[in-house]
Order: sequence, then structure tokens, then C-alpha cells
Amino acid sequence: MASIEVKLEHPFVYDPDEPKITSIEIPRPQVKHIRGLSSEKLAAGDIDEMLSLLQALLAVPPSYLDMLDIDDFQNILEAVKNFFPDGPATGEMQ
Repeated sequence: MASIEVKLEHPFVYDPDEPKITSIEIPRPQVKHIRGLSSEKLAAGDIDEMLSLLQALLAVPPSYLDMLDIDDFQNILEAVKNFFPDGPATGEMQ
């Protein structure tokens, strides 16, 4: 899976000179996107850590993510989770 497109339930205008944003394309994460992030916080659903991950994945400023409706934010987070395995964290035993 190379990327996932999430259609927004609540489209928004970020730049008045650009069309309304109706969907967001989430690229497959690379190590550079998670560098410096806490896997424990991500696994626990820490909002700030998730926002940092999304900002890195989408290459957008925080003000862009601030425009997301909470329902769309949740849908995007669910889509991002599809890229990560459900197994034990690195270093844990099964």
C-alpha cells in the first residue's frame, strides 16, 4: 500500500486562492516521519504525538491540521494506523 486517500466529511478552505480541500492523501510512512517521536506515546494515542506524525507525513504547517474537523481527524488517524503492524513493540517479547 503506497498511500491512502481519506475523503473528508467536512471539507475546508485552507488557502482562499486554492480550491476547497475535500480529501487528504496520506503517504506510506518512512523512518524520517517517525524520527524523534515516541512509539509509546503514539501507541497510547497521544494527540500531540499524532499531530507531529501527521504534520511530518503531510508536510504541512500546524495551522493546516488545525482546520481539520475532529471527525475527519479521527478518520485520518484510523487510516494512518493501517500502515503500522499490530504486533508487539520493538524489544517486547510475544
